[in-house]
Amino acid sequence: MKVSMTLLLGAAALLSAGTLSAQNQTFNKASDWAKATGVSDADGVLTVRQKRTFLNAARFTVDPGKTYTIKATVRAKDAQDKKTSWVLFGFNAFDKNGRPINSVNVNCVPSTLTTVVADAKKGDTVLLVKDASKVQKGTFHSFMKDAKEDLSDLPNYNIIVTGVKDAVKKGDNWEITFNNPLIKDVAAGTKVREQIHGGYIYTGGAAHVGTDWRTLSGSIKGLDTKGVWYSSRWPIGTVQAQLVILVNWSGEQLITELKDISLDIQ
Repeated sequence: MKVSMTLLLGAAALLSAGTLSAQNQTFNKASDWAKATGVSDADGVLTVRQKRTFLNAARFTVDPGKTYTIKATVRAKDAQDKKTSWVLFGFNAFDKNGRPINSVNVNCVPSTLTTVVADAKKGDTVLLVKDASKVQKGTFHSFMKDAKEDLSDLPNYNIIVTGVKDAVKKGDNWEITFNNPLIKDVAAGTKVREQIHGGYIYTGGAAHVGTDWRTLSGSIKGLDTKGVWYSSRWPIGTVQAQLVILVNWSGEQLITELKDISLDIQ
């Protein structure tokens, strides 16, 4: 049976503080959203005039066996030529403890699980490990400690450093150099893994919208088991989620309107 669900906070029956139960209605009011400063509504249309990220004011429990489809219709009333509003639409996921699950907590670089072979201190910029042959350079690449082969550590919140500068073989081991210092001590024997930062789960997609109404939509189902960041599958460890919308994300101060924002569960 298909259930049309919206996240209208004011009318929602709360399962617990900050948790929303399913409702058969639509929602298009500024009061439905947390962090919605600068957002107004009239006649079922949200209006945003600045660069904004706003999240639904309540969360819902995720059932990996169901399909979650989101839709929103958007336009930038005063868009001109190449001046458009970049809108991104999706979800923010949470683990069993209510912590947000970001890309870096679950998005693994394949074959980078390795063992530290020499103690490293907070403030060091070099880590000596058994194997770094698959390590990737990247400003937004981090290393996590207490990693496990079976991925049971995910979501992993134990960041030790961000910014991978280089990885070079040194005798029987490998030396990884970072752009930034380690934020904590790392003992020899510790298992570490490279993981990548990213944005929200953009199931609804992203678009540079102009003066014509345009609908963003997408579906998500199932739980990832491979340590990959998908827009169509929930991250490992997801228990709850909420909608998130980014507006004027290209920096333009356009009058952007949104309507018919919905979440359907089937």
